[in-house]
Amino acid sequence: MKLLVLGGTNFFGMKAVQQLLDNGHDVTIATRGNKPNPFEGKAMHITLDARDASHEGWTEVTDQQWDAVFDNICYTADDARIIMDKFKGSIDHLYFTSSMAVYSGDIDGYTEADFDPLTYHINPNIEVNYGEGKRQVEQVLFTEAPFKLTAFRFPIVLDLDDYTERLHFYVEKVMNDEVVYFTDPEIKVNYVKGTKAAESIVWAIENQKEGIYNISSRNAITVETFIA
Repeated sequence: MKLLVLGGTNFFGMKAVQQLLDNGHDVTIATRGNKPNPFEGKAMHITLDARDASHEGWTEVTDQQWDAVFDNICYTADDARIIMDKFKGSIDHLYFTSSMAVYSGDIDGYTEADFDPLTYHINPNIEVNYGEGKRQVEQVLFTEAPFKLTAFRFPIVLDLDDYTERLHFYVEKVMNDEVVYFTDPEIKVNYVKGTKAAESIVWAIENQKEGIYNISSRNAITVETFIA
Protein backbone atom coordinates (compact mmCIF):
# COMPACT_ATOMS: atom_id res chain seq x y z
CA MET A 1 0.00 0.00 0.00
CA LYS A 2 1.05 3.57 -0.66
CA LEU A 3 0.48 5.41 2.60
CA LEU A 4 0.82 9.00 3.77
CA VAL A 5 1.34 9.69 7.46
CA LEU A 6 0.79 13.21 8.77
CA GLY A 7 3.17 13.29 11.71
CA GLY A 8 5.06 10.10 12.36
CA THR A 9 8.28 11.36 13.96
CA ASN A 10 7.21 11.06 17.62
CA PHE A 11 6.25 8.25 19.96
CA PHE A 12 3.54 5.81 18.82
CA GLY A 13 3.18 7.56 15.45
CA MET A 14 6.81 6.77 14.77
CA LYS A 15 6.29 3.19 15.99
CA ALA A 16 3.37 2.80 13.56
CA VAL A 17 5.47 4.06 10.65
CA GLN A 18 8.25 1.62 11.51
CA GLN A 19 5.81 -1.29 11.64
CA LEU A 20 4.28 -0.29 8.29
CA LEU A 21 7.75 -0.16 6.74
CA ASP A 22 8.65 -3.51 8.27
CA ASN A 23 5.51 -4.95 6.68
CA GLY A 24 6.60 -3.77 3.24
CA HIS A 25 4.39 -0.73 2.70
CA ASP A 26 5.40 2.36 0.73
CA VAL A 27 5.26 5.09 3.40
CA THR A 28 5.72 8.85 3.13
CA ILE A 29 5.70 11.06 6.21
CA ALA A 30 4.66 14.71 6.12
CA THR A 31 5.89 16.96 8.92
CA ARG A 32 6.88 20.58 9.47
CA GLY A 33 10.52 19.49 9.23
CA ASN A 34 11.49 20.57 12.73
CA LYS A 35 13.11 17.16 13.28
CA PRO A 36 15.24 15.06 10.92
CA ASN A 37 13.51 12.23 9.09
CA PRO A 38 14.10 9.21 11.36
CA PHE A 39 13.39 6.90 8.42
CA GLU A 40 15.98 8.33 6.03
CA GLY A 41 16.40 5.94 3.11
CA LYS A 42 13.26 3.99 4.04
CA ALA A 43 10.40 6.52 3.96
CA MET A 44 10.05 9.66 1.87
CA HIS A 45 9.57 12.97 3.65
CA ILE A 46 7.44 15.96 2.65
CA THR A 47 7.79 19.25 4.51
CA LEU A 48 4.25 20.31 5.34
CA ASP A 49 2.43 22.42 7.90
CA ALA A 50 -0.88 20.55 7.80
CA ARG A 51 -2.62 23.27 9.82
CA ASP A 52 -1.85 25.88 7.14
CA ALA A 53 -4.12 25.44 4.13
CA SER A 54 -1.85 27.61 1.98
CA HIS A 55 1.43 25.86 2.83
CA GLU A 56 3.45 24.99 -0.27
CA GLY A 57 3.87 21.40 0.90
CA TRP A 58 0.26 20.66 0.04
CA THR A 59 1.11 20.78 -3.65
CA GLU A 60 3.44 17.80 -3.36
CA VAL A 61 0.93 15.94 -1.18
CA THR A 62 -2.11 16.47 -3.39
CA ASP A 63 -0.23 15.78 -6.64
CA GLN A 64 0.03 12.13 -5.57
CA GLN A 65 -2.51 9.35 -5.10
CA TRP A 66 -2.58 7.57 -1.75
CA ASP A 67 -4.21 4.29 -0.81
CA ALA A 68 -4.78 5.65 2.67
CA VAL A 69 -3.79 8.55 4.93
CA PHE A 70 -3.10 8.35 8.67
CA ASP A 71 -3.43 11.72 10.41
CA ASN A 72 -1.82 11.80 13.84
CA ILE A 73 -1.92 15.60 14.23
CA CYS A 74 -5.56 16.62 13.73
CA TYR A 75 -6.62 18.59 16.83
CA THR A 76 -9.34 21.05 15.81
CA ALA A 77 -12.36 21.44 13.57
CA ASP A 78 -10.30 23.74 11.35
CA ASP A 79 -7.64 21.03 10.98
CA ALA A 80 -10.36 18.57 9.97
CA ARG A 81 -11.81 20.93 7.36
CA ILE A 82 -8.38 21.43 5.78
CA ILE A 83 -7.95 17.66 5.55
CA MET A 84 -11.36 17.27 3.91
CA ASP A 85 -10.65 20.02 1.42
CA LYS A 86 -7.19 18.76 0.46
CA PHE A 87 -8.08 15.08 0.09
CA LYS A 88 -11.60 15.37 -1.33
CA GLY A 89 -11.88 13.00 -4.27
CA SER A 90 -8.27 11.81 -4.04
CA ILE A 91 -8.23 9.29 -1.17
CA ASP A 92 -10.50 6.44 -0.21
CA HIS A 93 -9.78 6.18 3.50
CA LEU A 94 -8.60 8.45 6.32
CA TYR A 95 -7.40 7.02 9.63
CA PHE A 96 -6.94 9.53 12.45
CA THR A 97 -6.01 9.79 16.09
CA SER A 98 -8.84 10.84 18.35
CA SER A 99 -8.92 10.45 22.12
CA MET A 100 -10.80 8.91 25.00
CA ALA A 101 -11.06 12.54 26.13
CA VAL A 102 -14.11 12.89 23.86
CA TYR A 103 -16.13 11.22 26.62
CA SER A 104 -17.57 13.18 29.51
CA GLY A 105 -19.60 12.32 32.57
CA ASP A 106 -19.13 9.94 35.47
CA ILE A 107 -19.40 6.57 33.73
CA ASP A 108 -17.69 3.43 34.99
CA GLY A 109 -16.47 2.20 31.63
CA TYR A 110 -17.11 3.77 28.23
CA THR A 111 -18.22 2.23 24.96
CA GLU A 112 -17.89 3.83 21.54
CA ALA A 113 -21.60 4.75 21.58
CA ASP A 114 -21.20 6.96 24.67
CA PHE A 115 -20.04 9.74 22.36
CA ASP A 116 -21.73 9.97 18.96
CA PRO A 117 -20.17 12.53 16.58
CA LEU A 118 -23.21 12.28 14.30
CA THR A 119 -25.48 13.82 16.94
CA TYR A 120 -22.96 16.16 18.57
CA HIS A 121 -23.49 19.88 18.02
CA ILE A 122 -20.49 22.21 18.13
CA ASN A 123 -20.95 25.17 20.45
CA PRO A 124 -18.88 28.05 19.02
CA ASN A 125 -18.91 29.87 22.37
CA ILE A 126 -17.16 27.29 24.56
CA GLU A 127 -13.45 26.95 25.23
CA VAL A 128 -11.79 24.43 22.95
CA ASN A 129 -9.55 22.31 25.14
CA TYR A 130 -7.98 19.02 24.02
CA GLY A 131 -11.10 16.91 24.58
CA GLU A 132 -13.43 19.42 22.94
CA GLY A 133 -11.04 19.78 20.01
CA LYS A 134 -11.17 16.02 19.41
CA ARG A 135 -14.99 16.02 19.73
CA GLN A 136 -15.17 18.69 17.07
CA VAL A 137 -12.73 16.84 14.80
CA GLU A 138 -14.89 13.73 14.95
CA GLN A 139 -18.10 15.71 14.41
CA VAL A 140 -16.77 17.49 11.32
CA LEU A 141 -15.23 14.41 9.74
CA PHE A 142 -18.01 11.91 10.44
CA THR A 143 -20.74 14.28 9.26
CA GLU A 144 -18.99 15.86 6.27
CA ALA A 145 -16.03 13.82 5.00
CA PRO A 146 -16.46 12.26 1.52
CA PHE A 147 -14.17 9.30 2.29
CA LYS A 148 -14.11 6.32 4.65
CA LEU A 149 -13.06 7.04 8.23
CA THR A 150 -11.43 5.25 11.12
CA ALA A 151 -10.96 6.99 14.47
CA PHE A 152 -8.72 5.71 17.27
CA ARG A 153 -9.86 6.87 20.70
CA PHE A 154 -6.71 6.38 22.71
CA PRO A 155 -6.48 6.83 26.49
CA ILE A 156 -3.20 7.86 28.14
CA VAL A 157 -0.39 6.30 26.09
CA LEU A 158 2.72 5.24 28.01
CA ASP A 159 5.96 3.57 26.99
CA LEU A 160 9.67 3.71 27.70
CA ASP A 161 10.25 6.23 24.92
CA ASP A 162 7.39 8.62 25.73
CA TYR A 163 8.93 11.99 24.91
CA THR A 164 6.42 13.80 27.17
CA GLU A 165 7.87 11.92 30.17
CA ARG A 166 4.48 12.14 31.88
CA LEU A 167 5.09 8.87 33.74
CA HIS A 168 8.60 9.98 34.70
CA PHE A 169 7.08 12.98 36.49
CA TYR A 170 5.18 10.80 38.96
CA VAL A 171 7.97 8.26 39.38
CA GLU A 172 10.44 10.99 40.26
CA LYS A 173 8.01 12.60 42.71
CA VAL A 174 7.48 9.29 44.52
CA MET A 175 11.18 8.40 44.55
CA ASN A 176 12.01 11.80 46.02
CA ASP A 177 9.24 11.57 48.64
CA GLU A 178 7.61 14.68 47.20
CA VAL A 179 3.92 15.46 47.53
CA VAL A 180 1.67 14.82 44.53
CA TYR A 181 -1.80 16.39 44.58
CA PHE A 182 -4.89 14.77 43.03
CA THR A 183 -8.38 16.20 43.06
CA ASP A 184 -9.95 12.73 43.06
CA PRO A 185 -7.70 9.75 43.88
CA GLU A 186 -10.64 7.37 43.29
CA ILE A 187 -11.13 8.37 39.68
CA LYS A 188 -10.42 5.56 37.20
CA VAL A 189 -7.98 6.03 34.34
CA ASN A 190 -7.25 3.93 31.26
CA TYR A 191 -3.84 3.42 29.67
CA VAL A 192 -2.36 1.75 26.62
CA LYS A 193 1.25 0.96 25.76
CA GLY A 194 2.70 2.91 22.85
CA THR A 195 3.70 -0.27 21.04
CA LYS A 196 0.13 -1.60 21.29
CA ALA A 197 -1.28 1.71 20.05
CA ALA A 198 0.97 1.46 16.99
CA GLU A 199 0.00 -2.17 16.40
CA SER A 200 -3.69 -1.24 16.45
CA ILE A 201 -3.15 1.48 13.85
CA VAL A 202 -1.30 -0.90 11.55
CA TRP A 203 -3.94 -3.61 12.08
CA ALA A 204 -6.75 -1.25 11.10
CA ILE A 205 -4.94 0.05 8.02
CA GLU A 206 -3.94 -3.37 6.74
CA ASN A 207 -7.45 -4.75 7.30
CA GLN A 208 -9.22 -1.60 6.05
CA LYS A 209 -11.27 -1.30 9.22
CA GLU A 210 -13.86 1.48 9.40
CA GLY A 211 -15.53 3.23 12.32
CA ILE A 212 -14.54 4.14 15.85
CA TYR A 213 -12.29 2.09 18.12
CA ASN A 214 -11.36 2.42 21.79
CA ILE A 215 -7.80 1.12 21.88
CA SER A 216 -7.15 0.59 25.56
CA SER A 217 -6.17 -1.72 28.37
CA ARG A 218 -9.15 -3.86 29.39
CA ASN A 219 -9.29 -2.53 32.94
CA ALA A 220 -9.17 1.01 34.26
CA ILE A 221 -7.39 1.59 37.54
CA THR A 222 -7.78 4.31 40.14
CA VAL A 223 -5.21 7.05 40.49
CA GLU A 224 -4.62 5.79 44.04
CA THR A 225 -3.76 2.34 42.69
CA PHE A 226 -1.46 3.89 40.12
CA ILE A 227 0.48 5.80 42.78
CA ALA A 228 0.65 2.73 45.04
